[in-house]
Amino acid sequence: MTGFPSPAGGPVVVTQLGPGWRAAARAAGWRVRHAPLPEVPWRQAGTLVVVLGGWRAEEVVLALARGAGVAVAGPGPTGGRRDGRWAAVLEDLDRLGGTVWAASSSRAGPPTDPPAHASAADVDGTTASLLDALARGRFVAQAAREAHVSLRTAHRRLRDARQALGAATTVEAVTRWARLTPLPGRGDEDDLTTRPPAAWAGATAPA
Repeated sequence: MTGFPSPAGGPVVVTQLGPGWRAAARAAGWRVRHAPLPEVPWRQAGTLVVVLGGWRAEEVVLALARGAGVAVAGPGPTGGRRDGRWAAVLEDLDRLGGTVWAASSSRAGPPTDPPAHASAADVDGTTASLLDALARGRFVAQAAREAHVSLRTAHRRLRDARQALGAATTVEAVTRWARLTPLPGRGDEDDLTTRPPAAWAGATAPA
């Protein structure tokens, strides 16, 4: 297992906890502990809290808000039948500029091949502008401003894009969009299908 996300990378939910993931997490700089988080201190940056199969969306969202990463026992949002709890978690990750990372994989994000029926024609102009901005490394809030829509509208459009592109997460939707509509001037060295933009991992937004 390589490339485990570091605490400096921003909000992350780790799924598919395979053998050796704890050692990889500690090597990346995380303090690993089981839920619940202590009441103090409030900020828990650098803590990767493990929640088991009976986890609630509220506890994951609260842990992310406190700066912690979350390791979720069981499949991620694309594993088998989709778990309704993921809707709130993915929305919060969108807002925070975070990502879902599969510990059983060497890189973040789910499979990126668009389904055979997916087409750029399924995405309207405003949503396409949002996806293009995210593909250039913008945060959702920045993409919304560039597309001249509210943040609420941006999240609704991205939800529609996930459905149109057969994606479970915004990261997956953007990578699939990038495959359907290559951006001018983006060479192989910036291939989004193998290396998502740093902003998706919670990097500091440009000024």
